[in-house]
Amino acid sequence: MGLLDKLGIYPGLLLAQIINFLILLFVLYKFLYNPILKILDKRKKIILKSINDAKDIENKMGKTEKECAKKFSQAKKQASFILEKTEKQAIAEKKIILDKAKQETAHIIKKAKNEISKEKNKTILEIKKEIAELIVVALEKIISKEDFAKMSKKNIDKIIKEL
Repeated sequence: MGLLDKLGIYPGLLLAQIINFLILLFVLYKFLYNPILKILDKRKKIILKSINDAKDIENKMGKTEKECAKKFSQAKKQASFILEKTEKQAIAEKKIILDKAKQETAHIIKKAKNEISKEKNKTILEIKKEIAELIVVALEKIISKEDFAKMSKKNIDKIIKEL
């Protein structure tokens, strides 16, 4: 043992230091290393849970985006369908209104033609009466009053018709 003594290593002290080191190692392991491992394990679990939650959220966002795109597409199709339907209804209503306007126009024109025809006939009758009166006046002047008085109404009407 002389060599260890010369190096300043004392076996009793070395044994005490080894025991102290093992005790320190046990205490550190028991009170520091295990709690640190537990804390690290908890953090690892929290981080893994956060990563999984983030992936779930990302998946849900992807699904939500797909659903939104699908709903947007459906809404666009529905809007297009409604617009097309509205245009067809507008065209149909336009046709109905135009047909009704044509019918009313035809009715008004027919009514106006009837009124014009009546007015024409009335005017022709008035003109005939005036002509007849003028003829009577002219005949009175041409034929003496005595001869005129002798003529019957039928004869006068016959003469007027012949003219």
